[in-house]
Formats: sequence, structure tokens, C-alpha cells
Amino acid sequence: MKIIKYKIIFICLFIFFMFFIIGSRLFWVQVVNYTFFAQEVSKQSKRIKKTQTLRGNIYDRNMMTLATSMAAESCYIETKKATGLDIELFSKCTGMLPADIRSKLKQNKNSVLIKRKLLPDEVLKIKSKNFPGVYFEKEQLRFYPENSLASYVVGVVGMDNKGLSGIEYLFNDFLTGLAKKYVVIKDGKGREIILGNDSEDENRYVVLTIDTRLQHIAETVLKKAYQTTNAKSLSCIIQNPYTGEILAMASYPAFDPNKKIEQKMLKNTVIGDAFEPGSVFKIVPAAAALEKHPEVLSEKFFCENGSYKLAKNIIIHDHEKYGMLSFQDIFAYSSNIGFAKLARIIGKQDLWQYARSFGFGMNTGIELTGEASGRLEPPSKWSGVSCEIISFGQELSANALQIINSFSTVANGGILMEPKIIKSVFCNNKEIQTLEPVKIRRVISTE
Repeated sequence: MKIIKYKIIFICLFIFFMFFIIGSRLFWVQVVNYTFFAQEVSKQSKRIKKTQTLRGNIYDRNMMTLATSMAAESCYIETKKATGLDIELFSKCTGMLPADIRSKLKQNKNSVLIKRKLLPDEVLKIKSKNFPGVYFEKEQLRFYPENSLASYVVGVVGMDNKGLSGIEYLFNDFLTGLAKKYVVIKDGKGREIILGNDSEDENRYVVLTIDTRLQHIAETVLKKAYQTTNAKSLSCIIQNPYTGEILAMASYPAFDPNKKIEQKMLKNTVIGDAFEPGSVFKIVPAAAALEKHPEVLSEKFFCENGSYKLAKNIIIHDHEKYGMLSFQDIFAYSSNIGFAKLARIIGKQDLWQYARSFGFGMNTGIELTGEASGRLEPPSKWSGVSCEIISFGQELSANALQIINSFSTVANGGILMEPKIIKSVFCNNKEIQTLEPVKIRRVISTE
């Protein structure tokens, strides 16, 4: 009996001793070193993450949305925690091939990116399955509601959400917004809970001069023309001559910024391609003649019955065999020969000066990158027949915007306006910049 009694006493003492040790340890952890261990736990469960405010919108002049952003998430897998992952089911939820997922998991990395820019419903579908090792990082998805409409003007962003072309590129820093920090902790099941962030969202956006209604008409017309011609590309600009505002700027073929694109597709050919303007340039020598030599209104020009030899090996032609034509007629019938003879009256210095004054051979100043300035050599580099040939739009090059700007100058009573594609810029619904019409110079008189 004594042996049993001693055993009971020993067991009781042992249990008491163990409780004493455990209690002492708990007291040391929870009381003496509470602050230290609380910080250590916080470090392990609490994380500070960085994100960006949603990229600002781009609107047309009537506040129709041309570019916007929405919250999205990227899906990752911690490879060490992915044991038992049902790859077949996971592939169905992500829309990826099982082989591609297995290939990613074989990478010698602690964490691998599975898929980027998943929308909320896609994320919810994956999260509902509680796949082991799967977690998400916040990002955003850029979306263009009108698809290819005005795509060369609006531009596009890359996977990193940085502007690659158009307004997206030009206003990239402004539209990107502010970097934000937010604190997250993990619950018992490893799910992240957002505790808060350090700043409020900013509402930044840009309003264009483009009118989507006119833009749609322009692009529809270009598409039909493209289908019935052998043209490699077609361009169209609609401009308000009194303000310089661009109401439509279209090019075809166009691209859809919502789809995968190639770098070569980003060039805005409306301003980026320079070409010989041809007969549309005749407005320049016609205006120069009226300004410097108004007597031409009463003169007649013999148009050589459609063929005229300028030099030994240079013969110019008209599309009809014209004889004597008035100044008004050579303009109405677009006679190359008539304008060649008119150019001799004007002289090469004045012809060059008026061409420059109309804006040829220089950038227009529009708020877009990639503009080709075109080519207009100074008179010192002209040949003996350059004056005559330039008068009907050859031996020089221009982009489509320079050409329409010259016509708008005439329509605006002789005043050249700076072309505008930006109407205003807003931050938190407050207009911080308004781009007013800019008069560059008077080119010709109003008469």
C-alpha cells in the first residue's frame, strides 16, 4: 500500500511540477515578454502591401467613356503549400491548360504567377474551392468600352498598366494616380483581411475634343472605302476651323486595344505618315497669288492642251486638254499646267514663305506624339523647276493634319489655329486645366 501511496504522491508532484513549468512559461510569454511576442506574431500575420489607385478615365467631349479601369487580381501559387492541388479542377477554374499549370509549378521558385488580371467573378470562383497554396495580388484591368473607336487617339496600355501610345502614353503619369499602401492580416484559414489604407482614391480623368458620333461616322466611311479600294490605309480628320479642335481623327485599318496587339499597330498614321499632298496643296499658291498678285483674277492662263514641257526631261500633264483658263478655272479644274504658270508669277521665295506660314514643313503642335513634320526644302535647295512642281503638291511631303489645317485656315478667315485634341483635365471632379483655342498667326487676309 505504501508503494501505491508513494506512486500517487509522485504522480501528483510530477503533474504539479509540469503545470508549474507550463504556467511559468505562459506567464513569461504572455506577461513578461508580451510586447516582444505580440510584435513577432504581428510580423508573421500582418503584411503591408502596395497598390495603385485606379487609372483615370478618358472621355470624349460629351463624357462618353473611351477608356476606364476596373479592379482585378493576379493569381499566384506558393509551390511548397500546393501539395494535393487538384490541377484538373484548378485548370477549369482558371481557364488554363493543366499542362501549363504543371509546367509553372515545376519552376524552381517559392511562388509562381499563374494568371494576371482576373476579374472579381473569376477570383471568387477560384477562392470558393479553397485550393492549397493559392493566393491573389491586387491590380487593375484597363478596358475600352468602344473597342477600336478612336483607338489611335486614345492609345493603349501594356500589361504593366503603363501607356504605350496616344493619350494613354502622353498622360501616363497623370492618369496613373497615386501609389497606396494597405495593411492585411491572415485569419486562421490563411485568408487575407484588409485592415485599411493610407489614402483616399483620387478621381483623375482627361476629356478629349473628339465627338464619338462623328468619330463613328468617319470610321464607318473609311471601312467601306477600304473594302472597295486597293488602299493600304485610309485617314480622315474632322476639325472645327474656328477653334482648331479635332472632332474626329480616324484611320483604317484600326486596332482594338482590348485585344492583343503588336507594336507596329500603334502608329497613328494620320499624323505619323507624311506623303506628297498633290493637288490639295494648290490652296497655298492660290492664296499666295491672291495676296501678292491680285491682278491674276483678270488674267488668262494657256494650259497647253494638257501637256507642257518644263525642262529637257520633265513634262507635266493635266487630266484634260485645257486651253485658255481663268484663275478661277485653273483652281476649279485643278490644272497642273495652269498652277505651274501661276507659280512663276508668285516666285519661289513667296511660294515657300506662304507654304511655311500655312504650317507645312513643321509640326502642328497637337498634343500627340509621333507626328511627322513633313518635308519642305528652303528655296536655296530648289532646282530650276521646283517652284512649278511644288505648286501642284509634289517635291514636298505633309501629314493629313497639316493639310486639313491649311483648309481650316482659309475657312477661319485666314487665321491658323493650333490643332487641339485635349479639351480639359480634371482631378477629383475639379477642372485643373482647360486648353483654350490658340491662334498661331494670320496667314492671309479675310478678303
